[in-house]
Amino acid sequence: MADPITAAAIGAAITATATLTAAAIAGTIATTNLVYQVGKDVRAARKKKTSYLNSLQKNYEMLEMKLQKLIALAMDMDRAIVITEKVKNSSTFKTWKTRVEEIQTEVRALLNEYESISQSKKKKKVSLSQKMEEKCMEVSGLVEEGTVMIAHF
Repeated sequence: MADPITAAAIGAAITATATLTAAAIAGTIATTNLVYQVGKDVRAARKKKTSYLNSLQKNYEMLEMKLQKLIALAMDMDRAIVITEKVKNSSTFKTWKTRVEEIQTEVRALLNEYESISQSKKKKKVSLSQKMEEKCMEVSGLVEEGTVMIAHF
């Protein structure tokens, strides 16, 4: 007959081994899930970069077109074709006009950068395409604001 203390020790050892095995399995599952999520995030980031790289020419053309539209709207507003002197002297219009001039300078810098970028600088192209896309949204916002000003006044 086995000693009760030895039997208890063996039972405790078996329980501890089972607990450690369960913890190891749970840890492995958690690690696997983490590695999967990291891999998924890396693929998504690569896909987004590839998208920006593939959209560079389109973003350039879109930004150039939207800038022309914004400049035409600003010129029409300056010439009072679509607004009154009261509107032109308002702080809202002056602030908008200042933002138009600032963004025009920023967009011109991006367009010039695009025209001078070399074929081998993939990372720079991705960054430039992303900046162009963001600036395009800003230009669209200014066009919308100008259009709303015309409608309101």
